[in-house]
Amino acid sequence: MDLTIEQRYAIKFCFRLGKTASETFAMITEAYKEDALSRAQVFRWFNEFKNGRESVEDMERSGRPSFTSLNDKEVLRRLHKAVKRKRQDLAQRWRLHHDNAPAHTAFLVTSYLTRIGVEVLPQPPYSPDMSPPDFFLVPKVKRCLKGHHFDDIPNIQRAVTKALTGITPTDYSGAYEAWKTCWQRCVDAQGEFFEEY
Repeated sequence: MDLTIEQRYAIKFCFRLGKTASETFAMITEAYKEDALSRAQVFRWFNEFKNGRESVEDMERSGRPSFTSLNDKEVLRRLHKAVKRKRQDLAQRWRLHHDNAPAHTAFLVTSYLTRIGVEVLPQPPYSPDMSPPDFFLVPKVKRCLKGHHFDDIPNIQRAVTKALTGITPTDYSGAYEAWKTCWQRCVDAQGEFFEEY
């Protein structure tokens, strides 16, 4: 069973036992440690059950595409292929760091990464900005797009591609160093929350 779904059942169980959201969060954190849902997620699901929700499954969202772990597996397959083609020196020993999003921790994705021998660096809970795309790549692209309005998707794609190709090797090197510093801060804080990098 997916850990996210399992924890939702646990939240529902705690709610039915008359526990508070805070007590539930403490129990989830104690039981699941680094795999625990965030405080916000626990409180959100607790309130959903409090308001009468029965299902632990995500509801379909209209108007936006549904991305599944199957799509993520395909993206990872392409990434692995590109790494093998472009960086043969890294192909057999590369590591992946991404957040604890359900699509990243889905069994299909984790089993695929295990099968191809990719080590996944653990993401500390409650640390959404530990991943370089979150603190480096996305903000850099957003700065380039800020204030622009696009008429269609191809124009957006061109603008994003231009922003990405404008990132220099020095920028990437700096992001790697910032990532290492961020991880060291997390280790020094023994996994506890900290705001500034």
